[in-house]
Amino acid sequence: MTGPTPVIELLLIAVVVAVVTKYIRLPYTIALVLVGLALGAIEGLIPIALSTDLIFLIFLPPLLFEGCLKMELALLIKNWRRVFLLAFPGTLITTALIGGAAYYLLPFVGLDVPFAIAVLLGVMLSPTDPISVLAIFKEHGVSHELSVLVEGESLFNDGIGVVLFLIAVEVATGHHVTLTEGMLEFGREVAGGAVVGLAFGYLAHGVLRRLDDAQIEVVISLVLAYGVYLFADAFGMSGVIAVVVAGLLIGNHDVVFSMSPTTRLSLAHFWDAVSFIANSLLFLLIGLELEIGSLWSFAGAIAASFALMIVVRTAVVSGAFNLDRLLGGRPLPAGWQRVVNWGGVRGSIPLALVLGIPVAGAITAELRTELIGIVFGAVFLSLVVQGLTMRPLLARLGLIGIRPEEKAYEEALGTVWASQAQIDALEQTWREGGIPEASYVALKGKLETLRDEAAGTARRTAREHELVRQRQLARASERMLRAGRAAIDDAYRVGYVSESVAHDLKTDVDARLMVGAEKGWDAVWGLVEHDQGRHEEEPPGHG
Repeated sequence: MTGPTPVIELLLIAVVVAVVTKYIRLPYTIALVLVGLALGAIEGLIPIALSTDLIFLIFLPPLLFEGCLKMELALLIKNWRRVFLLAFPGTLITTALIGGAAYYLLPFVGLDVPFAIAVLLGVMLSPTDPISVLAIFKEHGVSHELSVLVEGESLFNDGIGVVLFLIAVEVATGHHVTLTEGMLEFGREVAGGAVVGLAFGYLAHGVLRRLDDAQIEVVISLVLAYGVYLFADAFGMSGVIAVVVAGLLIGNHDVVFSMSPTTRLSLAHFWDAVSFIANSLLFLLIGLELEIGSLWSFAGAIAASFALMIVVRTAVVSGAFNLDRLLGGRPLPAGWQRVVNWGGVRGSIPLALVLGIPVAGAITAELRTELIGIVFGAVFLSLVVQGLTMRPLLARLGLIGIRPEEKAYEEALGTVWASQAQIDALEQTWREGGIPEASYVALKGKLETLRDEAAGTARRTAREHELVRQRQLARASERMLRAGRAAIDDAYRVGYVSESVAHDLKTDVDARLMVGAEKGWDAVWGLVEHDQGRHEEEPPGHG
């Protein structure tokens, strides 16, 4: 990609796609790939050059860091054994099974490759990248713990996959690497990356704890995300693991203990924007880079590789979950294993790896082209097939969808709003002389009865169902606090309060917003749990 113009063009396309996907039932990231695929058919429309450096140096650090910032370390630790089994031995086993099976199966679809190349293919198809799946989770309110399980595996298997790739390339290009040497190299890169991440994370913590400036602290987080990756990579250690460790440290230590509420909100908003931009550009570039013609020429090998990915993924996830249960792990809700299995979507990491294959040793230019076509095709199928079927799977497993009590509450609240609006319109019509008084009185009585009955249903549902009450309280609290924050800004603009007072008042509001999001709104307002059951509430209305 040359110059700023293509970047602006891609961002404009991404924004249009984002708006359109609000009204159609298609995951945003998949829509971007499909749009990119369509645009890529128009030769020279947007000049690009998708490369390993572009993915690893530009996109990967912020995407990894943003995911770690929001990951609750407590939930990750709670599921540490499953994440470990899936990300470490799981990635190794996936590589071995896909590589071994590909060595024997690919000749049947016209592609005869050496064993080392088959293993290299297995390495590239092992790391998961469930960005599209996590977007669906967020949209439908899927359990946060399930999200942590899926994303936690991905964050670590990305690093493991990159290390394995470097070793596999050495073998494939003719360098003699013994099993012992390979294991030592693997351990050095992973452990070294973790140490670098910890060191830089604590260094950043030492600086952040002495600051109270949102802008500077946000910039420090950005420098940390890229700096820790570049430093680890320069010294032959895993930059991916370094970013993950540093991100987890900052997200679960500094954000809680060293940052003010205003800074925490600024940091969250900044990284949300960075993640949106990076994901948008990356998935559009993936679509633009795909070539239907080349994919079709490797259709048999692509289909075989995708089938291997699915079969091996199922076996590895099943083995990890069963082993965890045998080791005393707590049982998980029904359907979670199937979601983790199907949520192992492949994405940007395999593409970055395959684009980084050199032409040397057993890897000829023709073979490199074939591997690029196979990996791109398998990733495309994974994004589209698994991404488009994830929402139906979640619905069939009962993991998404509005609960009956929530539906009853929303229907009642909607009736209150509609009835009150109809009463307001009726009164306006009567004042204008547009309806006889007798009809006005009769209609108003019926509408008021309907409104009051619906309000009673809403109050009763909120009393009887804690989830409804919590969501009701959250909506009202956030609306009140944001209105209060806007009022403080207005008071400062007209000169009623000074800048320092406005800052202090808004900091207090931000603190309440953060406590509400992290600990619940009962803690914000000092409410006694279930106290709404002892006092009659005011009817919900337009506020």
